[in-house]
Amino acid sequence: MLIAGLVGCGDDSTGATVVVYSELPGGTFDSLTVTVMRGVETAMVREVVIGADGASFPVRVPLRYEAGPLGPITVAAEGRGPGGTTVTGGAQAFYFEVGETLTIPVTLVEACRDVSCGAGERCEDGRCVSDEVPDGGPGAPDLGQPDLGVDMGRPPICDPGAAVCECSLTGCDGNNCDCENGCACDLTCPPGQDCDHLHCKDADTECTIDAAGGSNIDVNCDGAWCTDVNLRDVSNADVRCHKDDACCIVDCRGASNCRVSCESGAYCRLDCGAGADENCRFEECWADENPLDCGGGVFVCGAARCPDDRMCRRGTEPDD
Repeated sequence: MLIAGLVGCGDDSTGATVVVYSELPGGTFDSLTVTVMRGVETAMVREVVIGADGASFPVRVPLRYEAGPLGPITVAAEGRGPGGTTVTGGAQAFYFEVGETLTIPVTLVEACRDVSCGAGERCEDGRCVSDEVPDGGPGAPDLGQPDLGVDMGRPPICDPGAAVCECSLTGCDGNNCDCENGCACDLTCPPGQDCDHLHCKDADTECTIDAAGGSNIDVNCDGAWCTDVNLRDVSNADVRCHKDDACCIVDCRGASNCRVSCESGAYCRLDCGAGADENCRFEECWADENPLDCGGGVFVCGAARCPDDRMCRRGTEPDD
């Protein structure tokens, strides 16, 4: 595959961002599939959970050119609803432009509800039209041999072997951002962007993560301390906090979907805000089937009693 769905942190390479809009009412969809192809080769399939009120739209899917021909690239989106409704949409085939980041809009409209099109076609105003491929297109730039696998590039890492172990990884939209080996890192995802690999790993590693206003956020706190995970107003966030002594302090106030799994001896504090519904919740709490309800939309897993602060602490059984 010559397209990656994750763009390297701070990378200025040739690429595009697919932006999927919906003109249908909130609640029409509960999931979205975006399929990207280069020629007849499927390069990427992205599944997105849609909030009940449609707050996840617009959905942004970053693409990065890796090697080989610049196109043609085709994009298809399919929204699926709880009643079996499907709405499809697509974009005119395009070629990457070297040194440029293109915006490729796709809009799901009522006229394309339950319209099924064949290969090489897309729904437009309720009818299937041929997805005409532009003639020719630029040849491949000299960027080395084509990569025939999924090439996400080496994720940026806060490395203790570097001159400064304490570091900030900013602009992590759609990127792999790793902090490990006992470092201290600030990981940032810009509002409106996808960040599906924010990883804080190893004992004595400490991270703050700011992804407020982002979408499709995935945080993995693997034995580390994530002392401040800001997921306010995000659409679709998953946090996994696991291994003994791991800690996650998570703020999901205003989020449309926020799920936290607190596993294997970790300590987790989740602030959903007063009046939050079941879309903000613990998916798993190792210490008890029901995490502690501390009032005001705050829940805790891995503590014997509700703490009076937002500090990390060692995980304990509720009856300790």
